[in-house]
Amino acid sequence: AGGAAVPAGLTVEKMRAMNERIRELAIAFGAQVTWWRPGPVNPAMLSGSCMLNGIVPIVAECGGGHSLDPTLDQGVECSLNVFKALNMIDGAPVLPKKQIMVTNYVVYRAQCGGFYQPEPHIQLGTHVKKDEIVGRLVDPVTSEVVEECRSPVNGIIISRRVRVPMNPGSYVIHVADTDSIIWERTNA
Repeated sequence: AGGAAVPAGLTVEKMRAMNERIRELAIAFGAQVTWWRPGPVNPAMLSGSCMLNGIVPIVAECGGGHSLDPTLDQGVECSLNVFKALNMIDGAPVLPKKQIMVTNYVVYRAQCGGFYQPEPHIQLGTHVKKDEIVGRLVDPVTSEVVEECRSPVNGIIISRRVRVPMNPGSYVIHVADTDSIIWERTNA
């Protein structure tokens, strides 16, 4: 845990064992992209409190961008995968063709305010190159482009906005940095 203080009752060995169990469940979850962020336990957060009490926490995000999308159904499927891995229900997990685990997850935030218009090909799961235009912010009065929004890294879009008004600092996209892959698997 990077030299950080270990909360009372949680030894370094217990934390390593818990992180390994979290990693196993994250892989069993079956998402196409998993962000792996081992680190010090923060007892003020629900996941930290869970760890301190011997409960294996994983955090899953599904949906987003102010619209219903296919990730909601995938989220249910992935949750059922965890139940199957824990032998709570019968059946084999439903896994994507490829799974990756990354250590870097980047958020691009709008520099200006305006109306966001995504590029038509930018969808959840789209592979993007660093500096690729993912959308534009336009002035709602003049329709002038006030900002070209570009991917900060090579990666996969894991969350994105749809056409919405935005304030400066609003998130535009979340990108899983594919230059930080630490684990990958191809499934049958």
